[in-house]
Amino acid sequence: MRSLALTGAPKLSDEAMLALLKTIGHGLEHLAIEASGTSPGFVGEAARHLPVLRSLKVTHPGTRHARMDDFFPALSEALLACPRLCHLVHYASGSNFVSGRREWPVLDPMLIEACARRSLQPGFAPMRRFEVQGVLASVDLVGAIVQAMPLLRDFVIHVWERDPVRRSGRHARLKRAQFRLANILAGLKELRTLHIMAQRDFSDHLQDIAERCAPTLTQIGLRQRCVCASPAP
Repeated sequence: MRSLALTGAPKLSDEAMLALLKTIGHGLEHLAIEASGTSPGFVGEAARHLPVLRSLKVTHPGTRHARMDDFFPALSEALLACPRLCHLVHYASGSNFVSGRREWPVLDPMLIEACARRSLQPGFAPMRRFEVQGVLASVDLVGAIVQAMPLLRDFVIHVWERDPVRRSGRHARLKRAQFRLANILAGLKELRTLHIMAQRDFSDHLQDIAERCAPTLTQIGLRQRCVCASPAP
């Protein structure tokens, strides 16, 4: 078996999944376990049984999960344990609401550091697809992603910049962030598809982004997503 998708399986336990991977994991190239009942730290242990894994789809457990702090270390461990991994899709679950308002998880820099370490390891495949939805990343962190994964072909990112406390400087700061983002994305020389979600309208810089990105770019998507609550720590 080369592909396994067990999405939306809330009763799936770590024990049952590990037993299955010990049997078939040696040949799996594609694994999707979004919105499953496995624990936030499961993917790190699972990676030990996935020597030829090429693509992984997982869901952030939510900012209020009791073991949320296990998630990014485990996902980083998986990146370093699977040398053929080149596609990562990671998005937030739909349950991150506090007092009726959405609370957004923030992308942990340790995940990007793991990707950077991968690029220095002989025999590790370069990351080609990095898709992060509903997990916030600053423009600076987008820059770190581009440096760590310069051969990305497909990139989905949810950009968030904290609003300045003083309203007088808010518009200028956001404009600078948008301009910086266009310059950063120009570093992806093999980019084919780009999708940006943000709390602010980036359409003014759409032409800048298109012109600065690689000539290989064939698709751009922009979606404004209002951040109604402060990002979770």
